[in-house]
Amino acid sequence: MSNRALVLDKPFRLRRRFSLLGSGLCSLLVLVACSPKARTYADGAGGTGGGGSGGPGTGGVGTSTGGAKPCETSDPNCECVADQLVARDLDGDTQGTNLCAAAPGADCDDGDPTFVVNECGGCDKATGKVGDSCGVCGALQCVGDAVKCGPPNPVTYQCSGNTVQSCGGDTWIDDKACSGAEATCYKGGCVVCAPGTFKCGTISGTPVVIKCLSNAVWENSWSISCTAVQSCHASTGKCVGLFHPRDLDFDIPALLRGAPGAPIAPGHSTQEVLDRALGFAFG
Repeated sequence: MSNRALVLDKPFRLRRRFSLLGSGLCSLLVLVACSPKARTYADGAGGTGGGGSGGPGTGGVGTSTGGAKPCETSDPNCECVADQLVARDLDGDTQGTNLCAAAPGADCDDGDPTFVVNECGGCDKATGKVGDSCGVCGALQCVGDAVKCGPPNPVTYQCSGNTVQSCGGDTWIDDKACSGAEATCYKGGCVVCAPGTFKCGTISGTPVVIKCLSNAVWENSWSISCTAVQSCHASTGKCVGLFHPRDLDFDIPALLRGAPGAPIAPGHSTQEVLDRALGFAFG
């Protein structure tokens, strides 16, 4: 081989070496660019691998700064349980307090384990149960979600003199005045007469006592008849005066009317004959 050939071959080999060196550097840069090393993103995503933009990462040393914690609160009536915001239950009745603003519970008084809500679903503590007596004549009942005293159901009535009154809960309210044929107030209604009471009448000029029957009407006949010198006393249902009451339908038997020593006329009662014979009236 000639010296010329050797001279020409040396530069060729140098160029080849530089070409191989350049290829190696390019390969190294590609490997570095594709490396799985941890990288910190400018948008705040932390960690490596699956950590996405705006959320916490899942591994490595990186941490997320782009979002709030899953559960945090400064409200003393709330707490975090398993990353969930819930109302506190301080009295242990399994119902959280309704004072937790972000997640209110049902408990109206978290300091009282015996009370959550009243029977009507409200927060006022009633002094009794719905249906209990209250006020003058009322009963506890639901008014919205509150327990209040109101008229009973059905409404009850009473008499005040001759006036019918209905129960308004805390007081009695005048309803109507009895008049006309049913001028008497009895057990909260207007009737002809109050059973067991009496009134006075006259039969053939003789005073009689008439009784009000159990169905609140006057009897068709009379209960007691008085003598001509007696008078009827309606408040007691009796005759007042010297002689005993007598029944106008009860006369001395005809056989005795003409008996010696019995100067009596038809129509006189046996009681009157006995009173005259003895000279005084039986008490």
